[in-house]
Amino acid sequence: MDYHHHAILPGYRARLDAWGIGAQPGVPFPAWTPEGSLAWMDDAAVDRALLSVGSPGFYFGDQSVTTALTEICNAELAELRDRWPERFGIFATVPLPELATALAQVERALEVDGFDGVGLLTQYGGRYLGDRAWDELYVLLNERGALAHVHPTVPEGWDPQAPVRPSVLDYPFETTRAILELARQRVFSRYPAIRWVFSHGGGTFGALADRMSGSDPAAPIAGGDSMRDLLFASRFDSALVGSAGLAALAVVAGTERIVFGSDLPFVSAGRIARDRAALQNLSE
Repeated sequence: MDYHHHAILPGYRARLDAWGIGAQPGVPFPAWTPEGSLAWMDDAAVDRALLSVGSPGFYFGDQSVTTALTEICNAELAELRDRWPERFGIFATVPLPELATALAQVERALEVDGFDGVGLLTQYGGRYLGDRAWDELYVLLNERGALAHVHPTVPEGWDPQAPVRPSVLDYPFETTRAILELARQRVFSRYPAIRWVFSHGGGTFGALADRMSGSDPAAPIAGGDSMRDLLFASRFDSALVGSAGLAALAVVAGTERIVFGSDLPFVSAGRIARDRAALQNLSE
């Protein structure tokens, strides 16, 4: 199973192209087709991929635009799943930051449209996962025992003149910040049935976990959940982590909490093969 596999949906791309928004500031979306994903899956012996949309997300300051964009994405994702039900699963897009709209779309996605889970971004308009204003969403996800895949996005206020694109350094720290906020607000212990999967090995989580917990798995993280609470509910995908990062993550989380993620089509087949081999070697 590939837990981190992006669909560059036609309706989504057309709208963002019209607004001059790329995958990252100054970085256009790569070419993508479902047939291309399936061909790679066949070559790599990957039986099924869970499709998500990911960064740059859906909220660009106008909630009505966000709502319409996520509805379009969810409809196109459902079409892909229905066409290839044995090969593609789907993570629903979520129209945060507005709670009521997010609740309605998530409930429909999970209860009516048969999505495999939800795809969440680390933050929406500068508000990070863990925000207590979204407690009702966590309640809903907990009641459904939902799978929630978390992907980083460009941090609020990012300088477009920065010399390095945000995916290099900012994305890993965005994911780590989201994990910390979820722990700080006790989301892991209050809603333990949510099955979290964090992108890219949790960002810098493997390297910073000891600093966060003080080496005590029962100690509160930033006054909230413990490392034990966090790990009970969490998995980490292997996309773009590499052998050294996977080794560090395995020490903290255990190999059983690391799942395969390709990050296609943003990562080359060669890089995916190297990361996958590192994951397999870790488990042997």
